[in-house]
Amino acid sequence: MDVPVSIFEEDRGATEGTLERHLFTKDYRANLTIKSFPNPDNDSPAVFLEKMRPPADMQYRRVTPKFFAVSGVLNGHTWYNRCNRAKGFMNCVLINYPAAEERQWDAIVTRISLSLAK
Repeated sequence: MDVPVSIFEEDRGATEGTLERHLFTKDYRANLTIKSFPNPDNDSPAVFLEKMRPPADMQYRRVTPKFFAVSGVLNGHTWYNRCNRAKGFMNCVLINYPAAEERQWDAIVTRISLSLAK
């Protein structure tokens, strides 16, 4: 995973007993969560996404047999989630940042998202 540590400088570390890590910008305006969700039934990305009950007002939704990527705006923040299917897990990145700064975050989100695909 290609995480720009010059942007996400604050690392809260792994959450005990889980497969996740939380990172923040120095001013806490934005955050990044890296998480593996158990997927014991090996659900497809489409089925897994539906089980997560995503908001109906998503602005972006892409679902393939290998991954899903969704995003929207909530309370002035853009949220972006991408999950890749792996045997028994969905490996995900969840990014939140100020919606007013969306253009500045486009390249960063793309970089992180594509690195998860490798």
